Amino acid sequence: MYCKALNWGANIKNFLTDNNLTPPDIVLGADIIYVKETFDLLMKTLIDFSAINMDCKIYLACQIRYEKDKKFIENSKVHFIVKEVPQAFDDNIHVYCLSSKPQSLI
Repeated sequence: MYCKALNWGANIKNFLTDNNLTPPDIVLGADIIYVKETFDLLMKTLIDFSAINMDCKIYLACQIRYEKDKKFIENSKVHFIVKEVPQAFDDNIHVYCLSSKPQSLI
């Protein structure tokens, strides 16, 4: 297990190689869906992680504060299978699991 800061849009393969890391099986992101201007880079980063490990599960925890936040989750469904994960801590917090779509669905 490891935890590293990553700039959205960075080259994932270089990031892993430069830090002597293996492709992750799980990516955790909390409260990272909030600045609309970063959404394209964030989506690229999530897609890149799933491309280097098709079995990678991406968990995103967030508050859906605005329509743009909801739209980011909806747009994720173009690239991923998106499931909301039940949680009992706070009704305002949503946890989503993103996983790669089988090649036949892309």
